[in-house]
Amino acid sequence: LENREACCEGTRAPPVEPIWAAQLSQERLIFVAGSEDKGVRNSLLQLCDLQCYVPGATCDLKIGVAARQAAGQEGQNPSLNLAHAVVLALYERRRQLWHVHKHL
Repeated sequence: LENREACCEGTRAPPVEPIWAAQLSQERLIFVAGSEDKGVRNSLLQLCDLQCYVPGATCDLKIGVAARQAAGQEGQNPSLNLAHAVVLALYERRRQLWHVHKHL
């Protein structure tokens, strides 16, 4: 959820989409979030239909601290922490549900 780089790739991994491109308005839905350091176990991830992430601003961390400071950029990590990403996912589900019920 935190960023695109946190998603798993591979033949058994579910597809990956930005959170607002995912269909979250179905009646039954479960969000799965792993720990900050290890993520979701592969055995659980393989049971999922989709991996979603919150897109962040592009920030090339490879340029180094001095180059980022010279460019006026602060911070070391362009991703959200897990709690913030989960809150955004829940908000997006609520927004989609409101939109569906508004047009019934």
